[in-house]
This record gives sequence, structure tokens and C-alpha cells, in this order.
Amino acid sequence: MKRMFTAFGLSAVLLIAALPAFAHEDHCMEVGGNINDAGQCIQAGSLEISSDYPIDAAHVSDALAAGIDEYINGSFDEFVGLFAEGFVPSVAFPWTLNIENDVLDGVSTVSVVFTRYMFTGGANGNTDYHTLTAVVGPGNLLTLPDIFVAGVDPYAILQPLAVAALTEQLGDAAVPEMLAEGTAPVPENYQNWALTADSLNLYFNEYQVAPGVAGAPSISIPLTELADVLQPQFLPA
Repeated sequence: MKRMFTAFGLSAVLLIAALPAFAHEDHCMEVGGNINDAGQCIQAGSLEISSDYPIDAAHVSDALAAGIDEYINGSFDEFVGLFAEGFVPSVAFPWTLNIENDVLDGVSTVSVVFTRYMFTGGANGNTDYHTLTAVVGPGNLLTLPDIFVAGVDPYAILQPLAVAALTEQLGDAAVPEMLAEGTAPVPENYQNWALTADSLNLYFNEYQVAPGVAGAPSISIPLTELADVLQPQFLPA
């Protein structure tokens, strides 16, 4: 169940001395301001921050709850820090941080998939993922190698499956060089994943495997295709 955890805004307003009568409004616009009724050039900036907190998932285990809190609070701190360091006045386009989540139930796991959108000025914002998966019962957090049988390189197994699925999904938006780099068999390319009752889902940040027009793609690999390499407790009976 999704519930809003917190939403707040803050603004930084800089009041510049009244412009001389001969000054042009475009001078004010060049510095990100607007002329008010009193003839003053007002520079303003604001933050819009919201997060959908996965309350039910946080009750699965202390380890999962700690991971949830660490990610959300860290995102808040990162965003506010960026604003403090790189404030550029803009009345029309407030800086925005929005965190949403999906909670997915696996055979013996619970996964939380965070989707984070951040706009810090410029032409477009950016979307990325963060995932956490815990074992129901013991509650410990899992890494991707944890769900594979010993001696298997999960990244080598997943790379060709990811390339095939993304090539089909992206179509004309696919750029071979980006796809090859973003799916190379290294841990950082497969850090965002989740288990369901019948699939292993992989999540790729915006610009990781394709141009921004493709967004932040995700794929689902049926567990039946991984039956020989996954630990049996994560497979359906």
C-alpha cells in the first residue's frame, strides 16, 4: 500500500534593489527574475520534495526498514545539498525531487523498487532506480549473487538476456554502443533488480543503456529461463 511519507517545499528569495527606470525587463529575466508591481526584480527559487514511503515493506524486517530510510533520507540530503550549491533563480521551474515505489512479492522475498525523478534546472530532469530485496522470515538483505547458485557468474548469465530483451524493447531508440556499455557484465550495471513470483526484473537508469528519449527501461526475465542457475528457495515449487 502506498502512503505519502513527506512533502514539503522551501524557497529562497533574493530581493534586488529597484531597477532604474531605464532598465529593461529582459535584464531581470537574464538573471532569472521577474519584475513585480513595485518595479523590483525578484529572484526566487523553490524545492518540491515528495516521497511515497513503503510502510508495509518496512515492517518485513529491521534491515529492510533501515535500507529504506537510508535511501530516502540520503536522497533528501543530496537534493537539498545540490540546491544549496547550485541555486539558479527560476520562478517557472522549481527544483523537484519525487520518489515513488513498487513493492513486489517473490516466492520467499519482498523487493522494494524506488523510482526517483530529480529536476535541478536545465532542459530535463533525470530518472533513476534504487532497489532493495529481503528474505521473508530472516529479513536479511540480498545481493544479486546471493540468489544464484555457487560458482555462477550472474552478470555473464544476465548480459545476453538483457541485451536481447532491451534490443526488442527499445527498437529504433537502441544505440549499440550505449547498450553494450550499459549491459556489460559488471556489478554496477545490474545493481537494480527485484524478484517476483515468476520473474527476475532488471532496472536500468536513464541514459544507462539508451538515449534519454527511451526513459529508464526495465525488463523481466522469466524464472523458468534461470531455473538451472538460481537458488531453489527463490524458484516457484
